[in-house]
Amino acid sequence: APTTRQPKEAGPTVGAFAHADVERRAKRARRPLKPTTADNYRKLLRLTLDGTRLAGMPLRDVTRADVEAWRYALPTSTETQNGKAYELLVSVFREAVAADVLEVSPATLRGAGTPERHREPQTMTAAEVDAYLAAVTPAKWRPALLLSVTCALRIGEVLALAARDLDLDAGTLTVRHTVAKITVGEGRRERRLQEPKTRAARRTVHASDVQ
Repeated sequence: APTTRQPKEAGPTVGAFAHADVERRAKRARRPLKPTTADNYRKLLRLTLDGTRLAGMPLRDVTRADVEAWRYALPTSTETQNGKAYELLVSVFREAVAADVLEVSPATLRGAGTPERHREPQTMTAAEVDAYLAAVTPAKWRPALLLSVTCALRIGEVLALAARDLDLDAGTLTVRHTVAKITVGEGRRERRLQEPKTRAARRTVHASDVQ
């Protein structure tokens, strides 16, 4: 009797695999995602992928044209977010290839993850810094903002500074930690002290000109 060929299972959808991949990377033993990074990835998926045609497609059926249609259907008003979402999707498809779910990645769009800069960064003048700090109330926040402006520190890095991070004799401060907000439950976020995401972010900067 002739044998009946069983249809192949469709496999995971792009949306299901992407969410599962973020959770797997957040919990892996070797180099897990920082809680803030995992939060940002979940947010990107929610804002740019969930509910789209691409999200509901089986991974194995996705073509480069499908990825391109999704990428350039995103709002032009959020190009930076769109670029980051595409880069996340590239990493998701790369993980799918590594897991033998796909043979090749369809996310091969040139320049899709690097939006054009609309304007060049501008540096504040000394007079502008003085005016900025003078407008800050209450005044207790001015030292923190002064460090942020003059030493190029993120606000989370300023909030994480401790006395041991300051070397008054050398006129330096060392960034060892950062304070970040992470999701801990439905609608609940809390601040946590964590190490910087990259080695480059762990640095010593000169603060001798800060008075």
